[in-house]
Amino acid sequence: MTKGQWAIILVLATLVVIVFGIAAWLYLQPVGPVVLDTPTPWRPPTFPPTWTPVPTWVPTATEQMRRAQATLTAIAAKTATVQARVEAALVQFPPVEIGLRMDAGTVGMTLLRAGWVRYGTIWMRVRMENHGAEPLHVAPASFTLIDTQEKHHPLNQEETRAAKDGLQEMDLAAGAAAEVVLIFSVEPGSLPGQLVYEDGSNPTLALDLYNWLLNREE
Repeated sequence: MTKGQWAIILVLATLVVIVFGIAAWLYLQPVGPVVLDTPTPWRPPTFPPTWTPVPTWVPTATEQMRRAQATLTAIAAKTATVQARVEAALVQFPPVEIGLRMDAGTVGMTLLRAGWVRYGTIWMRVRMENHGAEPLHVAPASFTLIDTQEKHHPLNQEETRAAKDGLQEMDLAAGAAAEVVLIFSVEPGSLPGQLVYEDGSNPTLALDLYNWLLNREE
């Protein structure tokens, strides 16, 4: 054999020894447990809290005080207006158009006009209507005036009878209407409050003249 052939054989033998050496070394290594990656526990998804819009302007304490003062001023002005109307009405209450109306059962009542005859005595023109199928008996005793001191005053029949169109006992035919004058006297220092009609057959009618007086448009 030539030198070249011996060199090749020597190289191959060396490679065989190296391969078997590596295999033997790997075989002799201790085999440990295989460690797997620990799984990440599942957690429910989290969401950001609901967004709440922030107001672009918040009233300051000064602004709140200004608003409160404006409210108090308006209330004071309203109170002063009411008081002025009460004081004026105690002195002078000329006949004015009113038009308060109420219906109940088979009867209707409208307060058309009212005013002082003199201080303490009030004159009222009232329209009575019969909505029923039978005649409606209208008597002076069916009318009462409640003043602002909550005192009840019957009709001043003497002055009512003497007045033009003053109420007398009457029977309204079915579907008919009539205008009559009523005169009441009230306590000194008080104003007429409610005009009440009660005949015992129909629901009570009550027209609030006092609140109309305080809240009417000038």
